Amino acid sequence: MQRTLNDIRAQAIALRLIEPNENPPKSHIIQRLREHFRGATDLPFYQKLKLADLNDLSANEQAHVWKSDQYVAEPKENGLRCRAYLKNGRLRFSSVTLSTRTFNYTEIACLGHLAIDLLEGSILEGELVSDTDVLDTGKTVTKNRLQAAVALTSMAPDAANQIQKEQASHLRFRAFDVLFHAGRSLMNQPLFTRRGILEGVRGNEFFSAVKQVTGDKEKFFSDFVRCGGEGVVLKCRYSTYVTEGRPRDCWIKVKSSISIDAFVSGVFSSRKQRAAGLEFSVTRNGIPFMIARVASLPDEFRRQIENGHSPLGRVAELGGMCFSPKSGRIMHAKILRWREGMDSKDFD
Repeated sequence: MQRTLNDIRAQAIALRLIEPNENPPKSHIIQRLREHFRGATDLPFYQKLKLADLNDLSANEQAHVWKSDQYVAEPKENGLRCRAYLKNGRLRFSSVTLSTRTFNYTEIACLGHLAIDLLEGSILEGELVSDTDVLDTGKTVTKNRLQAAVALTSMAPDAANQIQKEQASHLRFRAFDVLFHAGRSLMNQPLFTRRGILEGVRGNEFFSAVKQVTGDKEKFFSDFVRCGGEGVVLKCRYSTYVTEGRPRDCWIKVKSSISIDAFVSGVFSSRKQRAAGLEFSVTRNGIPFMIARVASLPDEFRRQIENGHSPLGRVAELGGMCFSPKSGRIMHAKILRWREGMDSKDFD
């Protein structure tokens, strides 16, 4: 279980790694703890690049990134982001975020079937994508490719390798960037330079570089989503690998999306919070049917619920990726806005 910011901040203060009146970002605190406990590690520390959202851009800006030949489109598959690197002659894979318990990147050890011809000190970034949505781990049956990738990388390596072999469903590495080449950082180089080096990397049938489209990017997005893809990432060919903030002119995610009005039908809790999130429903043939669970609530709103202000019956416009074909719920649901003046009676 991931520790909270307050947990790791208290530990850093106790070790005198930060002052009590300091308030550095979480990633900086973890880095200081990492250096304190582990010293030199296999991978250099750097934050993963964060994606801007197309919806955060103005209409003119959106039109520009779709039409400009300065931007390319890459498919965004429903996979698990990770890094591949060569260390002491051994190909290794790791997570892209530091653990708040070990203060290191978690190694992914169930990828013995993958082969990539890398130079020592090279680091690729990409996604692990499952061959299939449905995977039976013996404890659960996954419903999509991301769940399958997470399930396999969370298991003991021998068990994960056996499942991949028996069910003929392997994890594949789709590389979309090269951050270090032969020990030299390329993060300050433009994307087209890094892409040129990436296209020279070779591997077996479980490795590939993601496709880049420079032509009709909107059509490519529509076709990809129609075939079940998650969306695309629009990337400026001249952008560097920026790890601070979410630059609006760097990498921009575009996902298939839906929106729908629904009313709050319940509040769910967790071990740490009495108001961990909200359940939303619509009525079908006069019967309430839950279509979403939303956990990302503002702290103040969460406190109001815990202090007795019930949100039940309030109506909100929800956004999300799509409806799950199995559960009927919205995937990646979030609250777009509250519909003041409406309540659950409007759904009768």
